[in-house]
Amino acid sequence: MSRLLWVGIGAAGGIYTYRRGQRAWDRAKERGWSGTASVLLSATASALQTARLQLIEQDAARNAQQQLTLTPTHTTTTVTEAGTSHDAIPPSRSSRTRPTVTLG
Repeated sequence: MSRLLWVGIGAAGGIYTYRRGQRAWDRAKERGWSGTASVLLSATASALQTARLQLIEQDAARNAQQQLTLTPTHTTTTVTEAGTSHDAIPPSRSSRTRPTVTLG
């Protein structure tokens, strides 16, 4: 039963495609080669223009995303505990690395 369904869908698709192709062929013969070529060229130009606009939009979105990306830079800030001098605190406790975040 499942195979019969797919055979029917394939047959219907084939008939639809054949009829559409036949209509397109008839229209192309009516217009002649120059008319058909101009239609194809205008359709191609339209498709290329659409693709170009989509690429520009994607590039703008990518640039906006890159501008919002946080870039950490590594700087060291020395933090000392209150009431003690640097000599009394071992270097491992006197300085901690704190990353600084800049936008850009």
